[in-house]
Amino acid sequence: MPAVEIEKLSTQVSLVAAKFGNPQELMVSLRALFESYADRTFRPGTTRRMSVLLPEYHLSPVIMRLLERELGRYCEANPLATLQLIDLLWKEPFKEPRLLASNLLGRVPSNHSDQVIRRLLNWCESISDSTFIETIVSNGSLTLRTRAQNPWMEIIQKWLISPKMLEKSLGLTSLLPLIQDRSFENLPQIYEMIAPMLKKVDPSLMSILQAVIENLARRSPNETVFILKQIVSSSQDQNLFRLLRRCLPSFPEESRLSLRAALTVSPPTPF
Repeated sequence: MPAVEIEKLSTQVSLVAAKFGNPQELMVSLRALFESYADRTFRPGTTRRMSVLLPEYHLSPVIMRLLERELGRYCEANPLATLQLIDLLWKEPFKEPRLLASNLLGRVPSNHSDQVIRRLLNWCESISDSTFIETIVSNGSLTLRTRAQNPWMEIIQKWLISPKMLEKSLGLTSLLPLIQDRSFENLPQIYEMIAPMLKKVDPSLMSILQAVIENLARRSPNETVFILKQIVSSSQDQNLFRLLRRCLPSFPEESRLSLRAALTVSPPTPF
């Protein structure tokens, strides 16, 4: 990786950000910056999970942080230019510009929420890497989560009850950053939202449901086990039992034993 001189880099990033009013020109400078700091010698280790779809520049994290900070200063006062830049970034065939696009999307003012939501839906439809989707949704929904939380929860609820599998999955994914945010206290609403999906688990949603439950287990294990035991006691859905067995390791021992016992005495499979 090319050596990063912070003072020089800060000047370069500031010059890029100064072109915010002309997104096309900004993109030319940004590509040149990425190319100059790209690590062409990078070789992934055996334990590193590579992006399924996109090549990477393999930039130093400090470069992305500076870009997010400097470009982010312009977003609230220039939402239309921000959205135009976001769309150009997303068209780039590399991972880092798309991550930057998602970060800037999360800074677009909440009165443009329809524009944010439309992009999240379109983007997630084109991605198959679940980890990348989680990052994109977490970044892109920041302002909605923090400044328009009630409308955001209503949107998530609409997605969860949608007949479209993409929207169901996006709704569940959108719950993850809320659960992970210790300042978010309305976990009962999340339990209520996911309960119908747990009573009869769709196999295609198994992975994202597992992520939601595991995050709830880490955040509030006792409350989560209490809710899950209620659902288990009235369910004969074998997909639910398989899902919860997969989630057991995420619970502390006492909660894990309690949930395992409930699964052991669950109703028999109907003929």
